[in-house]
Amino acid sequence: MKSKNFKVAVFILFVAIICIGIFWRTQSSATAPEKTAQTSVPAKFDATKLVIPPPQAAKTLAPPNQPKPEITITTPAADTPTVTDPRANPDTCLAEGIHLLESKDFVTFLKEYRPPERFYNSSSGQTYDQIIEQAAQKLQNDPSEVIEVQNSLARMQAVQGTTPVMSHGGDTATYTAPDGLQIVMMRIDGHWIFAQW
Repeated sequence: MKSKNFKVAVFILFVAIICIGIFWRTQSSATAPEKTAQTSVPAKFDATKLVIPPPQAAKTLAPPNQPKPEITITTPAADTPTVTDPRANPDTCLAEGIHLLESKDFVTFLKEYRPPERFYNSSSGQTYDQIIEQAAQKLQNDPSEVIEVQNSLARMQAVQGTTPVMSHGGDTATYTAPDGLQIVMMRIDGHWIFAQW
């Protein structure tokens, strides 16, 4: 008996839901506006009747007696090269490297444009500055090193103004000189240096 009453209750509920749905559908369609297939023909545009207002003075957004907001300028972190830092991109790094080699400022070239201090390993107990000073003296006084510096400088001058081939990650720039040798630059800590010159 319970199952028969249950089936009857389900049937009545089903019929009630259908009736509510039909009622709702007929009410919404009766109150909706009719949609007809009317097309409007656009009016012909007449440029002679176009009215262009005269230009007005720029409007200020702030009331005239309000103080102007302060502008705060932040400086980049110490490891981030600035726009004026020649090591900010390969082209300016190359130009500065040429300038330093032409002026024979080997100490600055080796300190700023070669791999940083952490890449040097001295088993002799010398400091980083001592290693750089010795290398700079060798570049200036050793005949074979002087010739190598002159050749490297000539290659650097030959590729200046050309576009380097960038690595996929953008951290290596390779210039190829007319003699086929390459000048390779790497970005370390946000600064470009000469990895191979």
